[in-house]
Amino acid sequence: MFGQRLKELREEKNLKQTDIAEALNITQTSYSYYEKEKRSPDYATLKKLAEFFGVSMCYILGETDVRAIPIASNIETVPTEPTTTTTPNQIAFDELDEEGQMKVLEYMELLRQKHGKK
Repeated sequence: MFGQRLKELREEKNLKQTDIAEALNITQTSYSYYEKEKRSPDYATLKKLAEFFGVSMCYILGETDVRAIPIASNIETVPTEPTTTTTPNQIAFDELDEEGQMKVLEYMELLRQKHGKK
């Protein structure tokens, strides 16, 4: 699935495999193997690909059809100290780094799409 997604994203931008390989500082052959799913990118390369195309890693991997990366500024600030209205889940969310929070939001969006009220 991720190979097909990479190819679609590349073609939408009218880019060649060499263009992306140069931007990511990898060989064209390596990138070609990703599109053909002969090889999987490591985490760092996957992250670079997602940033390059402006989509989430989950989208590239085919785990979601939501392309957009949730914007952290839309998240209400979660207090760091527990209050009477703070839940353990809010505290746990706040303890995640930005990337972890983004993954939680992506997963929530996926669940909302699959199981949201209709």
